[in-house]
Amino acid sequence: MQSSGGSDLQRACDGGDGNSCVALGAVYRKGIGTNRDPVRALELFEAACRAGSSRGCGLAGQTYLYGDGVSVDNAKAMTDLDKSCHHDYGPGCFDAGMMYRTGVGVSVDETLADERFRAACDLGVPRGCDPEELPSAISGIFQ
Repeated sequence: MQSSGGSDLQRACDGGDGNSCVALGAVYRKGIGTNRDPVRALELFEAACRAGSSRGCGLAGQTYLYGDGVSVDNAKAMTDLDKSCHHDYGPGCFDAGMMYRTGVGVSVDETLADERFRAACDLGVPRGCDPEELPSAISGIFQ
């Protein structure tokens, strides 16, 4: 990435600014102004997570969950998604709830699933507000 904007984001990310790491990760995830590089995006999301960004943790977890350019790793996905949920990232709460509901990478645990869905709902993710309407089987949820 050659633009000064990318360099500025990289410097800020290197300095521990999680939001800059997330923004730069999104650039590489989508290939905006550069080649798409999901591995680099994941590295940046993980850096954001280490810097305390709940969104960075959630995006790293989703990358592992969906296998976006990297191997699916449900254990890492759950670790990052739960971390993001505990730090108020609603989409991470929802995905963690689905993992607990469906038993992807963890044992099925309806109590934890409901807790994560409730948190997702409270954080503005409407799909988490009515978990009875969500499927209880994987059938394409994470594809």
